[in-house]
Amino acid sequence: MKKQFLIKTLVCCISIIALCGCSKKKDEALDTYKANMEQFFENAATINDAINGIDPAAEDADTKLLAYLDALDKSFQQMAALNVPDGFLGAKEYAEDASKYMSEAVSNYHAAYDGEYDEQSESAAYQYYERANSDLKQLLKILHGELDMSENVVYDDESEDAPADVSTSENKEAGTDSDYDYEEDAGDDFFVEDAE
Repeated sequence: MKKQFLIKTLVCCISIIALCGCSKKKDEALDTYKANMEQFFENAATINDAINGIDPAAEDADTKLLAYLDALDKSFQQMAALNVPDGFLGAKEYAEDASKYMSEAVSNYHAAYDGEYDEQSESAAYQYYERANSDLKQLLKILHGELDMSENVVYDDESEDAPADVSTSENKEAGTDSDYDYEEDAGDDFFVEDAE
């Protein structure tokens, strides 16, 4: 059986130089947030490069992948814990949801690759990973001023591009497994294959 590391390249925008919502006077909270977010994206890019550099044929490929994913999860948790300055309505919620979904993704990747390979857990992990990235993209739109949450836009953590249900072994047993087809999104993904 072939197993795949289905990890989406999440660094859709490394720089947050053009943060909107700031006044002309020096705003220390905004400067701190900007520096922390830039560090978050630098960390994510470094982790992404490390994941892409894993040799899928190596005996320790799964172990390395999980270690990098743990580091990514920690970065998301730190990002979600940041104090968001005024002017970025909805940013905190998207950051917290992105972190929550990343934690679920990493937990499911551990279930998929710790010990015997579990395809259902890998599928669930990938779907949570997609949700985390979707929320991260919405957060970036808010930070760049492309999405104004104050104009009657309702925060919805179940966005149209996120799967309606996440597949888990519990859902499979209960007959509520999602048939989310992630091949449609393959353009932003990389696949590292390892023949078992």
